[in-house]
Amino acid sequence: MSIKAGDIIIVDLDPTQGGEKSKTRPCLVVVGEGHPWHLIIVVPITDHNTHRHPKLSLPIPHPDKTTGLSKQSSIDCFQLRCLSKKRFKQKIGVVTQEILDDTLSRMGTILNIGEEHVM
Repeated sequence: MSIKAGDIIIVDLDPTQGGEKSKTRPCLVVVGEGHPWHLIIVVPITDHNTHRHPKLSLPIPHPDKTTGLSKQSSIDCFQLRCLSKKRFKQKIGVVTQEILDDTLSRMGTILNIGEEHVM
């Protein structure tokens, strides 16, 4: 399976500790394959009703065949994870470039990355 930014993949996030998102769930790939580190960077997708902070999460407005999601959901931009492909189960869909760009922008805000740090 080829994995690229914007893909929605079912990922086994267990084992976890503390407040980390757990269980097998959809995740948005923000950095896919094609770099020398052999890890994929994802953010988990969770139920829309857990959307607590507009700067930390991004709603996916409508579940559909493109995303592969079956209910309203939110991207939890705060729970950034670097994972082995061994945790990945299957690709179920993709998000629009607009949603991917908004996710990356929110991650930049969370990580306090300003324009001066962008290569």
